[in-house]
Amino acid sequence: MRERDIASAQNLFLEKNVDEEWITFLDGGEHKKIVSPNCKKGELWTTNTEIMNVGGFMIGFVPVAIPVMVWSEVGLDQIVKVIPISLDTEFSMWPESILVSIKNFLLVEIFNERPMLIYNLGQCFGHISSGDLSRAELARDEFISNNGNSLDENYLQWKKVEFKLAEYLTLPVNLSL
Repeated sequence: MRERDIASAQNLFLEKNVDEEWITFLDGGEHKKIVSPNCKKGELWTTNTEIMNVGGFMIGFVPVAIPVMVWSEVGLDQIVKVIPISLDTEFSMWPESILVSIKNFLLVEIFNERPMLIYNLGQCFGHISSGDLSRAELARDEFISNNGNSLDENYLQWKKVEFKLAEYLTLPVNLSL
């Protein structure tokens, strides 16, 4: 995720769906009170820069929030599947990624789907159309059956960078298992 992507995503914010409150413990320690955001498949969110674990304690920090598309309903374990999005539209390659339009074109990185704790979602800034959501579902189904086959070196290098940028999203999920 590049700075231009983050600035663009921040300009698209429509609402904030998560309230932040702090709880102070008797020992003086503080942590965020966990309030689950209300999210639906196809919504576009930023992630929090503070990485929280299941108990609401901050376990890490990233310098910038990245935009993601919610891809599943929230499970009882408070895990939701998300797909990172970017403005790197020149790397659109069916079925690994698709272009959607919300004020400007965004690249939905189908190949980069991952689970994350819902508490680590930040702000909702929109949703994709039902037509784009159907295309994303079709692309994902095709991607899973083919598992990608690009040999373009520039694309593969970009894909590695995108994987690395989003890997922190799964850290709290892995720690909770």
